Amino acid sequence: MTRCMWIMAIAGLMGAALALGEETAIVEDGEARAVVVIPSDAYPIAEYAAEELVRHVEKATGVALSVVDEGNIPEEPAGRVFVGSTAQAGEAGIDVSALAPEAVVIDVRGGHLFIAAEDGPGDPESESHANPGSLWGVYDVLDRELGVRWLWPGELGTYVPERDSLYVEPGERTVEPRFRWRRLRHGIRNNDPRIGFTEEALEDYREAQGAFLRRHRMNTHDRPPFGHRFGGWWEEYGDEHSEWFKEWDGERGPRHAGRERRVSMCVSNPELRDKVIELWQAELDESSETPFLRLGEADGRGWCHCQDCIAWDAPQPSKEELKAMSHYIARNYFPLNVSDRYARFWRVMHERAAETAPDVRTTAYIYTNYFVAPSEPITFSSNVHLDFVAWGGFWFPRLVEEQEWVRKQWLGWRETGASLSYRPNYFLDGYVMPHVFSRQFADIFQFIERHDAVGTDFDSLKGQWAVQGPLLYLAARIHTRPRASVDELLNEYYQAFGPAAEAVRAYFEYWEAHTTRQGVSRTFPAWQMTVRVPSDVERRGTRIDEIMADRDSSRLFSYARAAHAIFPPASFEPAQEILDEAHEAVAEAPDSEYARRVEFLQVGLDHARMCVELAASFDNEAVPEYERREAYERLVEFRRTHEALFFSNLSHAANIETNSWGDRSGFIGSE
Repeated sequence: MTRCMWIMAIAGLMGAALALGEETAIVEDGEARAVVVIPSDAYPIAEYAAEELVRHVEKATGVALSVVDEGNIPEEPAGRVFVGSTAQAGEAGIDVSALAPEAVVIDVRGGHLFIAAEDGPGDPESESHANPGSLWGVYDVLDRELGVRWLWPGELGTYVPERDSLYVEPGERTVEPRFRWRRLRHGIRNNDPRIGFTEEALEDYREAQGAFLRRHRMNTHDRPPFGHRFGGWWEEYGDEHSEWFKEWDGERGPRHAGRERRVSMCVSNPELRDKVIELWQAELDESSETPFLRLGEADGRGWCHCQDCIAWDAPQPSKEELKAMSHYIARNYFPLNVSDRYARFWRVMHERAAETAPDVRTTAYIYTNYFVAPSEPITFSSNVHLDFVAWGGFWFPRLVEEQEWVRKQWLGWRETGASLSYRPNYFLDGYVMPHVFSRQFADIFQFIERHDAVGTDFDSLKGQWAVQGPLLYLAARIHTRPRASVDELLNEYYQAFGPAAEAVRAYFEYWEAHTTRQGVSRTFPAWQMTVRVPSDVERRGTRIDEIMADRDSSRLFSYARAAHAIFPPASFEPAQEILDEAHEAVAEAPDSEYARRVEFLQVGLDHARMCVELAASFDNEAVPEYERREAYERLVEFRRTHEALFFSNLSHAANIETNSWGDRSGFIGSE
């Protein structure tokens, strides 16, 4: 973009009135025209923000700006970039104490740029920093004024357009996050160093991904403490108070050994409610913080079939109604639709707690078979926070009716007056495959944003950057630009590939089309489902559902068992042809960042193809074990060669492979 075009774009963002006056030079013709100024007693967050500003400006212009404190400002260069709660910001009339949490004022006047926020103590690399406004302001300037794009973790994933000069237009804006909390969980778990990251590479990846998340302004500081309240209750109270726990076939408590921590409660029981309040009041006496009442059920379904609980439930769907539903919608009604009982339980408990602490904030999950919106009108205080858990039952691609049904449930819960936050699990899907669903994801995300979502918490960022890049970029970027069109946001990603941009777009559109085609409606017997249903009821689902059921596999835990059937070897051939076009587009500059980014995608494609070949060998009993071992050794060697690129969160890959194939996936490095 030329300097003239760039200035016009910024003027358009700020409004015509802001185009009046002289622009401020930060860097001009390769020379520094300003210094970065932080408070004399700067908190670490302001220091870190200044470092990030200097780092990216130098990458854009080749010029390293100096950082000074307010007591040591040089006469030259004459320009100033004030970062944080500086005294000069106060003298300029910027009252940072009046700002909302995480907000920042960005003001350009008199040849100076103010990035002013109320700083506070704490680790600037913490995902729950209470006062990150200065840092968020720097990222906003880098985003708008320099066109910086953070595509994936690491240096190669940081796209900074080069320029000789950096100017900013006069004007003022206040910026604050759209959501009170934003979270993409890191997705690093159960790393097996034999087949996943080496320990050194794991720490490098963890650090790089942390920087990526900060740059997209993720923060959980204001997130209330959700959680599964009743884990461990059976072990502690089950012998003496079995009546507090779910009843099934006349028995109380867990039905199977090993499920004690997931047994659900008998929420209609008044003594249970008394015990919850008693324990909460003890917590309240020990805490000086805002009181929270956590009511999240155990991690599972509500199972209680006692008559008192059932009396709180809505009428259940008929067998004919169930038969008309898709597989995933129907799952929300088994063993019962218990949304009404849990809504009543949450309201009763919140009202009781509010008698003691009027400002109490109550948290719970909209989850499993209490995901369906209440059938009867019920009103909550806005201090009741409900996490809308579009859990493993709603993967992508979705049938159109499923997408509409999820929207309907969100609207139904919104009508209760509770504060709703978005807490999906569907990014755990896809293993290391090019399982791309950008448009369906953006559609539902922008819907919940328009309909009053207060926060987000995604489990998890599985980090398959080289095969799902646009989707994962979109997941982060849409938090700061939720009203932008999907095409506009995806274009930001593709532009970072320079002359290969159109070929890269075609490449990922191919994979999204392939993934979406797996969403063709299928019918398969009820006995293949993992929940109890009438034996003569069939379910409509996607082709992926059918493939998973045939292999007794799970989107959440064991996708690798089915990877070769969902992404057969033949599907890679057209993708490679498109990617070859991308290689050709950057062939004249093979060492350029554009060429290296295309090669990054190639590494991801080669890795996915090797994983498909391995999955096929595990699915074929005729393959000798030594051939499978050799294939795994080649895959691990490939991972060792390329792990520093961060092309894949290899801890996630190893976790899924171990879940899919048990000990057979861990023979690398074994004696």
